[in-house]
Amino acid sequence: LYSGQYKLVGKPEWFDRVAKEYEACRERVGLIDMSSFAKFDGRDIVKHMQRLCSADVNKPIGTTVYTGLQNEHGGYVTDCTVSRMGPKQ
Repeated sequence: LYSGQYKLVGKPEWFDRVAKEYEACRERVGLIDMSSFAKFDGRDIVKHMQRLCSADVNKPIGTTVYTGLQNEHGGYVTDCTVSRMGPKQ
């Protein structure tokens, strides 16, 4: 945890470095490598993603949607962003 100029017990040693990177991205510019992120494609991908996501992801190509991701029982798993990159992506 971090509170102003005070370093509290339990703050990981990498915290200040990550805070500086975050500030640089927010206040100036940043480049994030997303090549390791999951990518899905196929004929029915929009249909399948609509079933898994709580928000409508059937959007125009080039659009990104912030949504919840549900499991097969409808339970919440995590939040994510879904980007429509092409007609089958």
